Amino acid sequence: MRTSILIPAILILLVTAACGARAATATPFPTLTPFSTPLPWLSTLVPAGTAANPLRLAVVVSDVEAAVIDEAELEAVLQIDGLVVDVLLMEDDARALEVLCSATGPDDAAAAWLDGFGYAAARSRQCGEALLMLQSERGSQLRFGERSQFILNGELGDDLAGAIEGSTICRISADDAVSWMMPTLQFRIRNIDFAGIGTLLDYPDYDALVTAVADAECDGAGVPRSLLLDLGEASDSRMDQVETVQLSVPIPYGVLVVSGALPENRRAVLEAAHLELNSDAVDEAEISLLSEFFGAYSIVAPDSEVLAEFISFIDETGFDLAELGR
Repeated sequence: MRTSILIPAILILLVTAACGARAATATPFPTLTPFSTPLPWLSTLVPAGTAANPLRLAVVVSDVEAAVIDEAELEAVLQIDGLVVDVLLMEDDARALEVLCSATGPDDAAAAWLDGFGYAAARSRQCGEALLMLQSERGSQLRFGERSQFILNGELGDDLAGAIEGSTICRISADDAVSWMMPTLQFRIRNIDFAGIGTLLDYPDYDALVTAVADAECDGAGVPRSLLLDLGEASDSRMDQVETVQLSVPIPYGVLVVSGALPENRRAVLEAAHLELNSDAVDEAEISLLSEFFGAYSIVAPDSEVLAEFISFIDETGFDLAELGR
């Protein structure tokens, strides 16, 4: 009886010893995928020239208030092939230059019609490239710029350096390209100290300057070469009383400068829109509009030789036009 009781007990102890205590096991958990950090939202840049983002086009006019009336009309005739421009009327080249040079990329690219000195300043500041320019005709000759011809009263002869000291020099204004800016740069190259000028007088127009020099009210003045040619052909008696002493390189009438960041397709449409103003298809209203904003000139592709000659002259003077308009 005792044996029968012990055998089951021994079996239980053996089984327990063989199996031992069960080791603890880790409970598996599902691996969690971390959420990605959201990227900041980036807007898609729209190149200038669309209805949502018009291309800024600065145009210098003599009378901003009067030109405002036809501002929208100019925008309309330049709107072809989906191009949309916002014409900005400017009082001078310095302001137009700032519009052009404010561009930083395709979305705020701009264009500006500038005179020769404005173009040189834009080039110096690396604000854009020439796309078009203005042209005039004199007989069978095409011209892309005006030359400044300095004249002296006939009694002074042709000694420009000697005539400047203590003289009375006349001009249109301090920012007039033909009567002041170009002559002073030419004086600089010839080492003529224009600080020695005795008196500066401003006159309302170039014809008045010729009269003033001929009548000895002024000792000298810079005037357009084309005006002197016209007076000579008309046998104007004033031409017998003045001496021509200094002739400049052509100063470009006007250059359309565009931001380098303006996409090529937009640039091509802007060019075509302007050139279309010259076509035979334009009506009398558009011809009048062209004359109001661009004078008695036609719009053509840039003449690289004329531009290069002008820039070469500016470089020779050593004058830094990059500060113009700053």
